[in-house]
Amino acid sequence: MADLKKEIPRKLFHIVSGLSFLVILELFGKEGVLITSAVGIAVGVGVFYFGVRNWLTNILWFFIDKMEREDNLKTFPGRQAVGSLIGIFISGILFNEDVLKIVIITYSVYDGFATIFGLLFGKHKIGFGKYRLKKSYEGFLGGVIVNTLALLFVLPFKEAFIFSLVGGIFELFSSSKKLYLDDNIIVPLGTGIFAQFIYPNLTL
Repeated sequence: MADLKKEIPRKLFHIVSGLSFLVILELFGKEGVLITSAVGIAVGVGVFYFGVRNWLTNILWFFIDKMEREDNLKTFPGRQAVGSLIGIFISGILFNEDVLKIVIITYSVYDGFATIFGLLFGKHKIGFGKYRLKKSYEGFLGGVIVNTLALLFVLPFKEAFIFSLVGGIFELFSSSKKLYLDDNIIVPLGTGIFAQFIYPNLTL
């Protein structure tokens, strides 16, 4: 059973921090996104993986201690945060700015709200018979709806819904216990690749 006192603030932080890259993208372009995410990866690995605690890193550890999952605290604190930055960094290399906007919104909003809806309302696990994912129908639908609303700021309804659905499907792959796939990497890359192939002339 997830710790709601940690998990919901954690996901809200995920949403806000992820969407902050939209501001960076608007102000400084892809270069700003690449530099910011690269610095974040270096700091995250250096501070959290190696357990560096001092007056310079105390503010980072404050958020980790408040919101990190217990299993991650024992292995690699901040693992998902670093994974998020890796996903954004690779997306910044591979995709143009228009696709990158869709990627950032979907990675931030879908994943965050799908988890929140799943934690609060999820009662029906996705799957059939004994083959069930840890994700719920309620979380999936909640994430798709809220992400569609968010994408309406940059896309028509049809495309906003399609991208939300695609992002949600890619996120479901990350819930497999047999395939270790970090949703913070698979969702942005999957969504971006879908955009490149299905909407090659996409402009916002």
